[in-house]
Amino acid sequence: MIVQIENPIIIHFHCNFVISDLEIVEVSGRIILTKNILDNPEEKISVKEFPSGIYFISLKTVSGVKFLYKVVKE
Repeated sequence: MIVQIENPIIIHFHCNFVISDLEIVEVSGRIILTKNILDNPEEKISVKEFPSGIYFISLKTVSGVKFLYKVVKE
């Protein structure tokens, strides 16, 4: 799976999995965003309002497999 991150965050899904849910979590564990993205090969997320820091992007497939990515916003 390839996740490309830009500003705003644009996530392109290039994989053999069907992604159903996206979650962005602060390093403290607080959930910032939860979104159902089933059948969407590209998701755009504005991070203008997010303070600088470390975030985790969690992607969950329809079969329950999770992928976790660490992101730093400067």
